[in-house]
Amino acid sequence: MLKAPKPEENFGVNCVQGEADPRVVIVHETQGTTVEGAVNTLKTRSDGSAHEVCGPDSRGRLRVVKLVKSLRTILCHTGGQNTGSVGVEKVGISAWKRAFRLASRTERRNISLTAFRTARNLHKIGSPPRYLGVRTLNRGSHVSDFRGWCYHADCTKAFGTTTHSDPGIKGISWPHKRFKTLVRFYYQFPGERDLDIGPRKARRRLRSAHE
Repeated sequence: MLKAPKPEENFGVNCVQGEADPRVVIVHETQGTTVEGAVNTLKTRSDGSAHEVCGPDSRGRLRVVKLVKSLRTILCHTGGQNTGSVGVEKVGISAWKRAFRLASRTERRNISLTAFRTARNLHKIGSPPRYLGVRTLNRGSHVSDFRGWCYHADCTKAFGTTTHSDPGIKGISWPHKRFKTLVRFYYQFPGERDLDIGPRKARRRLRSAHE
């Protein structure tokens, strides 16, 4: 069993747009393979930043790195949708196939870690583990009209204020059902840090909790 690591602090980004109460967590993928590379990019870019990064380092150890102290800080992670949202970056490449992701233990664990951190941040901002798909987002004019979580790709399709499609196509390059289940699981059981719990066990425990 591998437990979710405690976050490290590496504060300091260039692209900051003020402060606001967050309502939504937006999940991204870095298009790189190490947490060090992602952190360096997000700390030095003038047009991009995120609240935290989850993923393996160059030695294969899973890490969580927080880039700002407060989730109220507005950062540059989703064009036009930054206000009222928290950006969580998962190390990885959106073109990776779903089969590869599920065959790799490190990638499976990183998916779980990102779900764990998404759930933790939802708790912190007082929002439910509700997935905000494109149909839901289309009913509003901004992502902060809702409470819950979504992907960068959902904002692109719903609002057209960005062109990114990470973390990939659901069911083809991204295991959406697995991730969605794990977000609900870690939200329901905030003390659970096991990254090797699969979606079947997670669903069983969720059902038992509601019986």
